[in-house]
Amino acid sequence: MTVPDFQKFIGEERLYYENDGTNLFAFSLGQAARYYSFISIILERYRLCGAEYEVETRTFAKLLQAAGSKELDAADLAMIEKSRRLSALVHLEVESFYLFTKIFLDQLARFIENHFGQVRRMSLDSHDNLGKRFFSYASERNLIYSSDLLDNARRLKETICDYRDYEIAHSKNPRMLHATTFGGASGPLIARTPGYPKATDKLQTQSESPIELMREVDAYVVLIFRLIAENRAKSKFRLSDASE
Repeated sequence: MTVPDFQKFIGEERLYYENDGTNLFAFSLGQAARYYSFISIILERYRLCGAEYEVETRTFAKLLQAAGSKELDAADLAMIEKSRRLSALVHLEVESFYLFTKIFLDQLARFIENHFGQVRRMSLDSHDNLGKRFFSYASERNLIYSSDLLDNARRLKETICDYRDYEIAHSKNPRMLHATTFGGASGPLIARTPGYPKATDKLQTQSESPIELMREVDAYVVLIFRLIAENRAKSKFRLSDASE
């Protein structure tokens, strides 16, 4: 899987444009690149606290199994408290991943609109808008693009944007309980279950692995880079004489 290098791409691609275009291109795509760097930091923190949480939880489970029925002592209580704190850190990093990745995807959509120009009634102000309008927008701008780009955009809307919207930012159920589950090699996850469930409640939802989701994000970014490179002549920035 190719991991996109924003700084390398921006540094090379900006040279195709002349005058202020070289800097304006870098500034515009740099908005998204900034959030991509934040996501990379979040993923590293998630890997570290997730691995520590799994070790701590499994160690404590083995100790309880070996000890059988006994009253918890101070050391046991300390381990429980450490596990609780690590669980909170896991939840923080998982939710941070969704929140910042949604911002990143929105920034990419805005970059595309800024780079190729606005089209009336086809605003790309968010990733949601891009998924709904990109086909028409690309047709209007006569852009060449892979069909995978639109498929990936819609998939990320479902897996990242919708989870961020409905399970984090706009979750309004006051009875919601949050637990930490093991996600295998991809790290621990968040399970959300309503207390005293009603007929209208979802019985349980679960986050996806940030590590797995990041692979999909990276694949999407590679397609965005290709979109930019294959449609340079259709940018609103004038190409340098050497590029024409």
